[in-house]
Amino acid sequence: MEEIYRSTYQTFVLFAKEALLIEIWNSASEDLNDEIYKKEFLLTNEVLAPYFDKIDKVLIDARNFEYPISPDLQDWHNQHVFVRIKSGSITKSALVTSKNTLVQMSMEQTFDALETAPHQTIKVFDQISQASQWLTGKTIDCRTTPYQIAYYTQANETLTQIWHADTENLEAHQLQQEFDELTDLAKTYHPFKLLINAQALSYPILPNTQNWLNQEVFPYFLMHKLKYMAIVISQNMHVQLSLDQALEDIKTYNIEVASFDTPQEATHWLNP
Repeated sequence: MEEIYRSTYQTFVLFAKEALLIEIWNSASEDLNDEIYKKEFLLTNEVLAPYFDKIDKVLIDARNFEYPISPDLQDWHNQHVFVRIKSGSITKSALVTSKNTLVQMSMEQTFDALETAPHQTIKVFDQISQASQWLTGKTIDCRTTPYQIAYYTQANETLTQIWHADTENLEAHQLQQEFDELTDLAKTYHPFKLLINAQALSYPILPNTQNWLNQEVFPYFLMHKLKYMAIVISQNMHVQLSLDQALEDIKTYNIEVASFDTPQEATHWLNP
């Protein structure tokens, strides 16, 4: 997985092995206006340009998309965004529906323009697992926040958490909210392997949060089939010490836990 683009409103991630590009909208999209929307996509057109020959599938996760696309903006989108998709190698596109009915209707109207491309197949789904299964044959569920990316890949039964560098401004309750996202993925998919990339994590896990993790988060992994946990150690010594302390209890269970300096080493250990 490679994060290609991140803004206040959305994130693009590439799953190169699957030739899959995922666009993930977040709830800040409710603050968009037409001009910002246009600037956003003109910028992503430039950033994504080198990757279009590496993908043939697109998944648009609009679950948290909150901005209705007006008819004029739909026309603009067709002229400046879809024109590249129509002329490229993308053959399958999946749209995961917005929770906002009005927004969803406007998105479907926007996507009607793609149906004129003879090599394009477009489907709309309520669940991201259904969309990714249709696109790749396996479930891929990727979620983003301002502080992390967390994603599950069915192909290797791995749940991955990657922290971002701006975590130094986190507060304890926000850290718990971030781990709630990880827990929700664990409840849904029951991973066999867990990779926590804490390399950029710069917020220490205080004793109260360590206790909360052992009581409210890790049990959801332990009660199912988790057998391997790889940790990419934080570059902040104090943060890494607090993470080691948080993991003391989980190490007493029948789980293999190992720490690594790089995500490449951790991934190779999990998937030799």
